[in-house]
Amino acid sequence: MDHSENLAPFSEIFGIYHYQEMDDHVKEKVKLVLDVLLNSSTQIKDDTCLNKLIDLLRTKLDNVKDVEDCSIPNFLKLITERTTSTAVFVFGIHVAGILGSQTHLNALYESHVIDVLQTALSHDLVAAPAVGEAFYKVLKTLPLYMIQSLKDLMSVTVEIFQQKNSLFLTKSAVQFVVFYFTKHTDDLGEQLTDFLKRLYSEICRKAENNQEDSSEFSSICFDIMKEVIVLEQWRIWMFERFPNLTEKLFKILISSTGRTFDGCLQCLLVAAQRIEGQALREFGIQLMNGIDILIENNITRGQEACSRMMNYGIWSEHLEWLKTAVSLPLYLLVPLDKEPEKIRQTSQTIRKQLTSRPRAIKIFCGTLEKVAMLKLQ
Repeated sequence: MDHSENLAPFSEIFGIYHYQEMDDHVKEKVKLVLDVLLNSSTQIKDDTCLNKLIDLLRTKLDNVKDVEDCSIPNFLKLITERTTSTAVFVFGIHVAGILGSQTHLNALYESHVIDVLQTALSHDLVAAPAVGEAFYKVLKTLPLYMIQSLKDLMSVTVEIFQQKNSLFLTKSAVQFVVFYFTKHTDDLGEQLTDFLKRLYSEICRKAENNQEDSSEFSSICFDIMKEVIVLEQWRIWMFERFPNLTEKLFKILISSTGRTFDGCLQCLLVAAQRIEGQALREFGIQLMNGIDILIENNITRGQEACSRMMNYGIWSEHLEWLKTAVSLPLYLLVPLDKEPEKIRQTSQTIRKQLTSRPRAIKIFCGTLEKVAMLKLQ
């Protein structure tokens, strides 16, 4: 029977969706629809019916017999070879995700799930916004061992970050990467350690070419890094292998604006929130040294050349202003050797300067306040 132009079964999806269980009638209809999808050459412009079918399968498909009766394994096996429709392939990714996310189904159908997802990776299909968004969304529902079995997952993800893709695809990929890091609580995994090395290389490159470079990838690196630093095992791993990470971030901070500046600052200060004892004291010293570097650049390059620094409000005097403004025990990190009158004059000056960069200073003050709550030993 030729189903190439017979799309009538789609209209029945809306009816069967409201059935309370997956009975023989419903399963036969689902099987027919899947057969149509495999054999149809018609491009589906409105995927509402497919989304409805995904909802049906997600809520009612919960045992092996139903999976087999609906001929879902056969559908997943053939979809990568037969379909040329983006909408149908996206549908296939979601169906694979439904099987992969259920503990009583994923072991039995592991190969079917992996084959669909690996095809998306191997043929660069994830670069297409609709496919990529579905792909990364589904990955977040799968067990860790399935994610780890996908070849070139993180290298392809890096390529997506390096290209100009849709905002939604990039956001989905970033959310998945952060999720992937949080899943690795014991085994850090080669995929992610290699990925962090790639991020660190980008930060080093940015540190050396910051004036001429406006790479979106750099901003994405900071978005990911600030989330990863929160996780203890990854923070320890990074600072052990990249001891000059803080230095690189400060170097970028000197001549950055906007999102890049905020990203660098948050990476540094999020790290500070998680450090205690002597390690925090050492970080504080490094933080103060970094600020000294910024001050020196402001002096040696001239005020106009470093006008950005005026907006950031990072000056030697602002340490005392911060202490007054938010009652921080900064004496634990820096000596108090300012005269009262000079502090008052400086505070007035700094208050005016900070108005042009409230977001950065809010981040800075808020994080220092959290750091101050830690006990220095």
